[in-house]
Amino acid sequence: MRDHHVQGNALVPGVVALEAARAAAGMVQPLPISGFENVHWLKPLVVSDEGTNAMLTLETADAGLRFKLRTAIDDVHVTGLVLADIAQKRFIAQRADIEAIRSRCPRRMDSSTLYTTMESLGVCYGPRFRGLESLWQGSGESLAKLEIDADTANEFDLMMLHPSVLDAALQAVAGAFSANAPNEGMVPFSADRIDLTGNLSSAAFVWCRQTSASDSASFDISIMDTSGSVLVHINGLSLRRLPTAKERAADRPLATVASTMKLGFAGFYGILVSLAFAEEMVWDRLVWHAHPTLFGGTVDGEELGRIAKAVVVPLLAVPQATHYILDAVLWRSKDARSSAVGFARPVQ
Repeated sequence: MRDHHVQGNALVPGVVALEAARAAAGMVQPLPISGFENVHWLKPLVVSDEGTNAMLTLETADAGLRFKLRTAIDDVHVTGLVLADIAQKRFIAQRADIEAIRSRCPRRMDSSTLYTTMESLGVCYGPRFRGLESLWQGSGESLAKLEIDADTANEFDLMMLHPSVLDAALQAVAGAFSANAPNEGMVPFSADRIDLTGNLSSAAFVWCRQTSASDSASFDISIMDTSGSVLVHINGLSLRRLPTAKERAADRPLATVASTMKLGFAGFYGILVSLAFAEEMVWDRLVWHAHPTLFGGTVDGEELGRIAKAVVVPLLAVPQATHYILDAVLWRSKDARSSAVGFARPVQ
């Protein structure tokens, strides 16, 4: 996943779940896969340095097979419905006029500018996921030219819905949308329906149309060959705004608290004991020199100079004074305040 990073994290591209679900569904039922419905990218799948285990499950549903990509029983990342009944197809593939679309999209952006803009918004792609050669922007629509490298072209026999091509299609709509909101990066959130009508090995262009201009903007996307024939059609794609650097900074304290709570009772008290030990060690090493076997140093350790001690000792006294105040006013108090927080003095 070195070629797919969002805000500093290596992420599994969300479209990987589509190819995984297609391949898995093809193993358990005989009908060709015609598409997907109600796909939701609920949370990103972050890949750690040690690797991340994920599993895809299938469940029988009325209209097909329900899939879930998860990393734990209750930690679901992607959900959707695999459609395998040809009779359920609602999308009729029509040939698009590529030259007419391009004439309506006069503003051109080359791949270098496009990926530099995305990188500034926190979305960084390596060579295997830089699948757009050019992007033309118009009013409510855009057209992108795909550039499929040799490695990707050689892998279509293994992956019919190749993640590099599908992700490039989502990049096209995110890139066009971000051009109108240059301070916001966008990632996919959901898709109403995805129809598979051709082979992506001949994919050449991506046509994006904005169908809703509200805060939760939605788009229709067609991946086409050079003649304009539609190979994959995505209906009702919704995007999610990435948090800005300022918003991420504001969320860090809450994230730290949440991470601490996940450690459980033992982890929480382990942190408290570690902080208490660190405080006592600083006092002993700098001022007392009374317990060298426990905290290091020597009994005859050098004393701080008067100026240094005048600065250090008051700073170290702050947590001690806080402890004494709490002990005198709250913990040993017999009034209702201590009872309210569970520190009432035990009955003799």
